[in-house]
Amino acid sequence: MPSLSTRPNITFSVHSSPTDFLSVAFEHLSRREERSNIILAPALEAQEKEQQTGSEASTGNNFWICIWTTRASPQSRATNWSLDFVFALNDNHFGGYPLFIWSGHPSCDLTPAFIEQRVRLAVVQLYKSIPSQRIFSAFAPSSLPCSDSVKLAEMEDLDQVATLCNGLARDSIYFTLQDDRSNTEALKLIRDRRIWVYRTRDTSGRVRIASMVCSSRSSQSVAAITKIYTAAEFRGRQFAKRLMHWVTQHLLQNEGKDTVVLYVSHGDPVERVCHQVGYTGLCGAPRPELVEDWLEIGFQVSPQARLSSLLQSNEQTSQNTIRGHW
Repeated sequence: MPSLSTRPNITFSVHSSPTDFLSVAFEHLSRREERSNIILAPALEAQEKEQQTGSEASTGNNFWICIWTTRASPQSRATNWSLDFVFALNDNHFGGYPLFIWSGHPSCDLTPAFIEQRVRLAVVQLYKSIPSQRIFSAFAPSSLPCSDSVKLAEMEDLDQVATLCNGLARDSIYFTLQDDRSNTEALKLIRDRRIWVYRTRDTSGRVRIASMVCSSRSSQSVAAITKIYTAAEFRGRQFAKRLMHWVTQHLLQNEGKDTVVLYVSHGDPVERVCHQVGYTGLCGAPRPELVEDWLEIGFQVSPQARLSSLLQSNEQTSQNTIRGHW
């Protein structure tokens, strides 16, 4: 059974049997099977061997530590369990795998404040249970830099979000925004809770919003990413990639969407970011049936036509289109 740590909402459990480990962790791991393969696959293999031999694997060969966060449900007396980390040591034909560390949270959530006590609990248990010579390396997801954070944009972020909205519109050439309209757009996105931001520190140590991702179109089972933008001074540091990954996972797991879609221009640097996050059919990759090419055609009267319109003020003539924004 899990043992309580000094903080009552963070617990750990230790398992030397793959069957015992999977009895508590399988549901959590299978929900994130693509990311948990490094933990789940060796555990299933060890369980199969255990069932064939009829005996549990020894602690020295297969060993798992689970770190949990528990929260009491406000609706009932039930306790909700979140699997935060798994620390796994597994045997193989060559002396054993590295220490594999998996988290049930995206890397953008792995802040120092979140990691510290949880990892300390696991390290203490490893020290008590495993000879130090056994751990020749550790393999784990990279955490968020200590000065960075990902969050839903709030009213205090309005000015910086408006600046990013203006920058994105300015880069698009055809859909520019005046400063007042940038503020209006940013205000609506923040009020609707449809914009997320990546915060970091600039060279002067000031907290800045480097990237934004918006999802302003949503139906029952599908959400669309409608804006992705990184300020010029912060590009090339994978902030947009981290933020895109976090927002996509949020839409799928927390908002219950079945699919997340987006439109991105061929050859745009954002296309490569989306491809790296896992969006299909981009950067020359094979296309599923649902991935299609779309074309936008704009309409605008030429300068000569506008001059003709002025000279023939009494006649019905073509007028410039009234340009919107999206």
